[in-house]
This record gives sequence, C-alpha cells and structure tokens, in this order.
Amino acid sequence: MFKVLSPCKINLFLNITGKRADGFHNLQSLFCMLNHGDEMTFEVDNDGRGEITLVNTMGMKPEENLIYRAVRALQEHSGRRFSVTVDVKKVLPMGGGLGGGSSNAATTLLVVNHLAKLNIDNQTLQNIGAALGSDVPFFVGGHHAYVEGRGEYLRPLELDERWYLVVTPDCHVSTREIFTDPGLKEHFSPERTFEDAMDCMYNNDCECTVRKKFSEVGLTLDYLVKYGRAAMSGTGASCYVAFDTREEALKAHEDLCKVWDQDFSFQAFVTESINVSPVTTALMNCQAWDLQLGSRASTLPGRLPEHKPQRPLRLQLSFPQSASDTQWFQYLSPKVPDLHCTTVRSRQAYGTVRFYLTLPGKQGPVARTFPFSFFQQSDTHKDSRP
Repeated sequence: MFKVLSPCKINLFLNITGKRADGFHNLQSLFCMLNHGDEMTFEVDNDGRGEITLVNTMGMKPEENLIYRAVRALQEHSGRRFSVTVDVKKVLPMGGGLGGGSSNAATTLLVVNHLAKLNIDNQTLQNIGAALGSDVPFFVGGHHAYVEGRGEYLRPLELDERWYLVVTPDCHVSTREIFTDPGLKEHFSPERTFEDAMDCMYNNDCECTVRKKFSEVGLTLDYLVKYGRAAMSGTGASCYVAFDTREEALKAHEDLCKVWDQDFSFQAFVTESINVSPVTTALMNCQAWDLQLGSRASTLPGRLPEHKPQRPLRLQLSFPQSASDTQWFQYLSPKVPDLHCTTVRSRQAYGTVRFYLTLPGKQGPVARTFPFSFFQQSDTHKDSRP
C-alpha cells in the first residue's frame, strides 16, 4: 500500500489572452503548489487482469473520473494489464479552483507508474496528463511553474515560501460555465512577455465574471482584503491571501471563524507553499537507491574509501526518471555540501537520471563521510512506502 498527499495549487495570477480554435483558451498564469490536499492510497497488482477499483467514486461514473481515466491511460500506453485499487480521502472542495481533480489524476500517473514499474519518463507522463486535463501536467511536473497555452507549457520556478489562508465559500463554480460566459472576453488580457506577466501578481481575468454569478465569492474577497491583497484561484470559488508567517495566517483564520461561523457557510485552511510536490518527495524517499563507485558495484558503507589526488573520486548515482533533473538537483543540493563536491552535472541515460559528484583531490590519501541516509527510505515518510 502506498499512501501520499495529493496537493492543491493556487493561481498567483491568471491572465486569459484569447480563445483558441479548439475551443480552449490561451492562458498566462503562475501556479503555486501548496502543502495541503487529498490523501490518496494505492495498491497495484501485476496480475494481468487490468481491473481498476475506486473505493471512493465521489459520485461519478468511472469513465468520468480522472483517476480511473489516468490508470486506463497508463495501461493503454504501456500495453500492460495491471490491476489498481485507489482510495481518496477527499479534503479539497470540488469546484474550488484548487486543481483537486487534476492533482488526483497526476498523483495517480506518478504513483502507478512507480508501483507498476512502467519506467515512463516525466515528460511523457505530462503529455499523457495533458489529454486528461489542462492542469494535470503542472501537478505531474511537481514544481511551482509559470504556465502558458492551455496549461501544457510549463516553466518551473523557485518561489519564496509563504503562508496562505485559503477560503472557499459554499458554492460550486463550474469552470466550463465561466469560460463559456459571453462576457468573459471583455476581461481578456494582452499577451505579455514572461517578465511583464510576472508583474501581474494576483490579477485574475475571471474574477469579474465569477463575482457577477456568485455573490459569495465577492463577499469572501471583500472580507479578506483587510489582511492584504486578496485574490481568487482559477475560476473560483476559492480565494486566498498571503502572509509572511504561519502565526499571522492562523490569527486571520481565527478571526474569520469568529465572524463568519454563524452567518456564512465556508471552508478554510492555512498552509504553506512548497517548491517540490509531496508526491515527488514521497517517490524519492521510498526508492531503494543503488550506488556505484566508479565502475565497481558497491554496497552502502558508512564512509567512502580512501582515494589518491591523481584520480578524483567520482560517485555515479542512478535515479528513476519519474522526476526531472531539476527536481533531483533540488533534492540533492542541501546535502551536496556534506560531500565537499566541486561539480554536479546530470545526464539522461537508460531511463535514469545520473548525477556525477566529483570530490576534490588533496595531498595524500583522503576520506569523506557520505550521508547515505538520503538514499534510504525516510522514517518521516513511512506511510508513503510501497
């Protein structure tokens, strides 16, 4: 059994630049990953039967459920008939603009790819996800990202971590209803360069249309503005405001509950932004790593062997390609100083991402202590192991 958090996102801005010939809209948006979401549990059996079991159907027919469709897409792509059981402890509101359904689909693609040992690379998973929904590639990528097109063009970004109070009034906003509204085109934005688009923080071209149709969203935005620049995520109904500290966000949440609990139905939570998806982190932590020392296979000793300065010691670390080079570098970089390494580079080969860490040679034999703990399953992610 593999248990993992399927995260949500907010749009730090959402600019609509026009309608496409295929009926979709071109967007320029900044997607921010949040450390909050649904809890998903997976079991995969390579039994050749190809059965898909959804414990929580969420009231949908299987062919309408993105989780079901994600598993089926992997079966068709790989040509393998493995069976999958998925359960979802639903936390995120449906129709909230937080990408919950898309995140569930992306989490399914990533986890089933890992558990079924399909060895499909991340870019291919994103392409498969794009056929399921516009936001799915973002969640497969697993990073904050600047997004263009209908959501398939991603530019991963590092963002300062902040705390957010996210409030969802008790109304369901249909994305289709908003994007098919005749008045939406009046609020389209001009196409901007990346630099200019990044200056549009907290703008949302859908806000005026949603306010007219759903007064609850307008009331939420008007209340949150007392704490800072309030904004709407996606097509709503969720709205948010950013804080520098957890304490400030929790205080605002406490005030909100005191004022609104009796008169206004809503859901609210406080969470932080995260630069790497918890799904990516869980898959990294549950992987059993192989270490090769030069061309000679090695076990995991507590210390590196001594080496002479004439021949720098090179460690070849092989990782699954379900994550990108950038994700692996971010995962390794906090630990790289402990290795005293001088170079870090990666190469795509044979379905893996290989990082080469070259240690500097010194006069006489030297030894380096290697932090092997990050190659092993983390005690803090026991629930995320297969």
